[in-house]
Amino acid sequence: MTQSPDSPKSITAGVLLTLAGSAIYFLMPAYLGDMATAMALGPQQMGVLGGAEIAAIAIASVFSSFWIKRVRWRRGALVGGVVTVFGDLLTCLVHGYFPILVLRVFTGLLGEGILYPLSFAVLGQTRDPDRSFGIALSYSVGFLAAVLLASPWLTTLLGEAVLVIILGALAVAVAVFARWVPDPAAPPAPIRAGPKPRPDAAIKLGLLGLWGLLGQAVWFVGPGGYWAFAERVAADQGLTAATTATALSVGLAAGLAGCLIPARIGGKHGRIWPVTVSTLALIGVVLGTLRHSGSVLFILYIMLFNALWNLGTAYIFGLIASADHDGRLAVLIPASQSVGLALGPILMGYLVARAGMFAVGWSFAAAELLALAIFLPFARRVIQQPTHGTLGVTHAADSGGNAR
Repeated sequence: MTQSPDSPKSITAGVLLTLAGSAIYFLMPAYLGDMATAMALGPQQMGVLGGAEIAAIAIASVFSSFWIKRVRWRRGALVGGVVTVFGDLLTCLVHGYFPILVLRVFTGLLGEGILYPLSFAVLGQTRDPDRSFGIALSYSVGFLAAVLLASPWLTTLLGEAVLVIILGALAVAVAVFARWVPDPAAPPAPIRAGPKPRPDAAIKLGLLGLWGLLGQAVWFVGPGGYWAFAERVAADQGLTAATTATALSVGLAAGLAGCLIPARIGGKHGRIWPVTVSTLALIGVVLGTLRHSGSVLFILYIMLFNALWNLGTAYIFGLIASADHDGRLAVLIPASQSVGLALGPILMGYLVARAGMFAVGWSFAAAELLALAIFLPFARRVIQQPTHGTLGVTHAADSGGNAR
């Protein structure tokens, strides 16, 4: 009997895929901090190490559009889980910057880069994907926030490789429960089916979607780069490791608030203003964290940063999904996201090495303003016309966005 995409086993598999595939994003600041301590890395080396792994995930996500319909998802989950475990194990055993860099690229390309897009496919085929992604996000934020909070104690107990061990443990869970991953399901009958777009309209809609993906990629450059260097920003201001871990973990947990807003109101009160307001507020928050304002205010800034990041992401994902008429665009969302998250640490690492930590602030502002210039025209086009979501279902222009 075919396993239902909405069964508890399928949802659990989607949650595990999300955790194992995206944990590196959430743990990036503490992970790079541990690596910098273990190998005496400079800012540029840190940026390359973090950015290269995420770039590998992005490349793998692009290629997922070719195999996602051809390979049994359970087999994909098993392969991705085993490769991730293998890469994490070798990372703990080898020494030296270059071998670890090669291993992290390998792990991102053939391990996490399979698991992360597969999580979008598994959760996206449920009858209520907003709720499914919300469940996955809630577990991810809760578990990884606890890991960040405990990271100083764990590092003291088990050494700088402890976060890599945790990444490997999550991948082990995926491999063990790979049999719970459902196969692709036939799409449920839509409540109101719209006509398929004409070929010329489909081409225009596809180009519009690609323009939106470009804007999303640029938008993630800022948050991705800042989050990678948040631990170094805190250290530059004299905050202790324990205070920094508290700020990052509490901030990550506070990010859940940014998902509750779109989950509650959706697009009832507009879809463009949340992207604009959250982006401009993010610029102010990041610039605020670079001022020597004390540990309490820094923690508040990090809480706001994560909440605003999730708020903007939710509506960006939703707007891009509204321009998708055959499903091929949605599977590229994690690839576009990963491109931005990979470029952020690399670019900021280069700039910080040459201009100091304040380069994080002005480079963040430049990236976000450029992203708005690219993304807002796309968003206006999307809400001005009836759009076709995946499987050809007509959606109203003010439908809500999906959470990250």
